[in-house]
Amino acid sequence: MIFMDKKAIGRKIQSIRLNLGMNTREFGEEILNSSDSLVSRWEKGKSVPRQDRLKRIAELGNITVDELVTTLDYQSLYEQEKQKNIKNDARIIGQRIKNIRRSKGLSMREFGEYFGAQSGVVSNWENAKQTPNRKRLKQIAEFAGITVEELTDSIDYKQLYELECNRAESLQNEIDNLKLQIDLLKRGD
Repeated sequence: MIFMDKKAIGRKIQSIRLNLGMNTREFGEEILNSSDSLVSRWEKGKSVPRQDRLKRIAELGNITVDELVTTLDYQSLYEQEKQKNIKNDARIIGQRIKNIRRSKGLSMREFGEYFGAQSGVVSNWENAKQTPNRKRLKQIAEFAGITVEELTDSIDYKQLYELECNRAESLQNEIDNLKLQIDLLKRGD
């Protein structure tokens, strides 16, 4: 994702200033006598320097103006991907908690009592609105007789198992069909 992002430009400007070991006043003096408050506004992403100032900042940073203002924002992409993974992980953890609770024949209230949580909190866990803290994850895992890693691993083993069972069933059907064809060929001789 390539775009002009005031905050990302501000972070670059601040990085250049800090690498030069200057405070905002000293840096501003190097940028065509800009005030320290103006430098602060740039760094906070509230405004972008005009073209002649961008050129001077780029020179001080030993980069081009394009490198300064055009941002391939890896941080933003990383955060978006991380949030997707967290939501997916919470969904899987919630489903596992629900399966554990149901396998023990417990209501949400009863299950929550084991961990000092109200039924609404258990509901939030199961519906991926909230993930239990580490202490509770450990308690839930121990309660289920599994490790915390098995509880929190983002690989959905149940789904993988079902896929493998379906694949095995499909292969068995294919084997049965081949046997039938072989029998028919043998009879034809």
